[in-house]
Amino acid sequence: MPRPRFYTLPDKRRNLILSAAAAELGAHGYKGASLNRVLANANVSKGAAYYYFDNKADLFGALITEYWRLELGVIDVDPAEVTAQSFWPSLERIYASAQALGFSHPWLIHVEGALWILPSEVADRPEVAEAFGRYYSYIERLFSRGRDLGVVRTDAPIEMQLELVGAIDRAFSGWLVKTWDTRTPQEVQRLTTVTIEMLRAMLMP
Repeated sequence: MPRPRFYTLPDKRRNLILSAAAAELGAHGYKGASLNRVLANANVSKGAAYYYFDNKADLFGALITEYWRLELGVIDVDPAEVTAQSFWPSLERIYASAQALGFSHPWLIHVEGALWILPSEVADRPEVAEAFGRYYSYIERLFSRGRDLGVVRTDAPIEMQLELVGAIDRAFSGWLVKTWDTRTPQEVQRLTTVTIEMLRAMLMP
C-alpha cells in the first residue's frame, strides 16, 4: 500500500504520477511497465519515489485503487430505487457517466486495457481487491434488482448472467480504448447506447 505521504501530495503532483503510471501501464502492460520510466515521465527522482512507494506493485496498486474510486464515485444510481421502467435507462446512465469521466480524466482510458489482466501481485493487494469487490457487489445488486422487477430474465443463474455482462463490458471497453483517440463524445454516447441495447436484447425476459 502506498505510504501516507503519497496522499498528502498536492493534487496536481499526485495526478501527474498517476497519469504517468497509467500511460506506462496502457502502453506496456504490468509486466512490461518500467517504474523508472514512470518516474522519469513524472519528473520524480528514485530517491523521492521511495518516500511514496515501496515498489512497482505499490505504485500500480495505488493507480488501480484511484481508478475505482473515480469510476464508482460517478455512479448515482441506487439499485434499491430502480423501477422496472428505469432499469435499462439507469444502466445506460451508469455507462455514460463512466465514458464522460474518461474524457475529463484521459489517463483512466489507459488503465482500461490492462484492468482485467492484472497479475496477482497487484490484483490480490487488499486495497485493490476491496475496490474490485465493491464494483462486483454493486453490479450484482443492480442485476438482482432487475430480476426481481421482471426486466431481467431469471431462467439462468445470476452468476452466469454477470459473467456475460462482464465479458461484454470488457470487450466494449477494450475496443473503445483502442479507438478512443478517434471518437467524439457524441460517438461514444451512441456506441454506449448500442451496447446497452445488445445487453437488453440478451437479458430481457
